Amino acid sequence: MYKRLFFVAIGLWLVTLSVVATLFLRGITTPGSDGRTAISLTTSERDFVLGEMRGMLGAVQGVIEGIAANNASAVAKAASSGGLAIEAGVPVTLMAKLPLDFKHQGMAMHTGFDELAAAATRGESSALLTARLAEHINLCIGCHQSFRFNQTP
Repeated sequence: MYKRLFFVAIGLWLVTLSVVATLFLRGITTPGSDGRTAISLTTSERDFVLGEMRGMLGAVQGVIEGIAANNASAVAKAASSGGLAIEAGVPVTLMAKLPLDFKHQGMAMHTGFDELAAAATRGESSALLTARLAEHINLCIGCHQSFRFNQTP
């Protein structure tokens, strides 16, 4: 009797693990009508992600202003505001809905901001900081070309 329950429990555990792994990799997505992958989020989850994107756009603006003013500390401060530190507030339920490629691109975005801040702190030239930022913005473009959000109730 206990042996049978043991195997049932192991079976259920494996099914649960495979569902969780699939969600982690695929997220909750559907093909979008415009060729992009549509990620299904609730209104509050969508607002959260879009708020993060606006924050990163603000970080880009601050970096540009810092470079224009030749102010490395302003560049570092602005870049840091888009770094990995802000990832701590992402709800686990939201992370489960995002496909792995979106997560990779998001982490690359935040890591890139931290690297840009470190480069500014090291005293990298304005030309090199601008080149880093230009390359970094390609991550934004790639993500926006690949994904969109569908709002679920």
